[in-house]
Amino acid sequence: MGPERKKQALLFARSRCLEYQLEETAADYFSQLDADQRSIETYILVKAHFLSKTTETLQSKSYKAHVQDQVLVVMVSPNIPAYLKNAVDIVMNFIKESPEWFKLDRATLHSMEKWRIIRTTVSNAMTRHRSDIKAIIAASLVSSTDKLKPRTGAQDIIAMVNEIAPEYINTDCSHYTRFAFLVSVISVRSLLR
Repeated sequence: MGPERKKQALLFARSRCLEYQLEETAADYFSQLDADQRSIETYILVKAHFLSKTTETLQSKSYKAHVQDQVLVVMVSPNIPAYLKNAVDIVMNFIKESPEWFKLDRATLHSMEKWRIIRTTVSNAMTRHRSDIKAIIAASLVSSTDKLKPRTGAQDIIAMVNEIAPEYINTDCSHYTRFAFLVSVISVRSLLR
């Protein structure tokens, strides 16, 4: 392919990618193919169709439920360095490193629109799980006789972890330690109110 033909292919690919709302980097890729305009347009249409299905999938209830399950797995992991700070960023970095856990392909990670959808879904899932976890911990701290004597002991923490963590996670001492810390933080906050 000569330089003039490459330039024409690039201009054509860019116009089609713009029309189908694909990233400009896709135009660069498609213009490098040694193909005529009809073939380039076919490739672009296939990619646009695939990505539109992906957007629908990302917004479906079943996918959101899957993300909620996976976010909970990440949240109860004792390896997360900061539970309360930058948690969404931590999960999003995890998604970049292991997109297959979230049923994503690497190409989806490069779409700003889809990345925003995923980030919103993760943020909503984290908000919901944090609220659930806080409610479970707060309920464990309530004592019918004296609010200053919380009833949370080792057995309560193990029961809490088992209630919160998905069934397919084998919980261990590191999970219990993490939740004991959360219980202590929430109990101190509730005493200060």
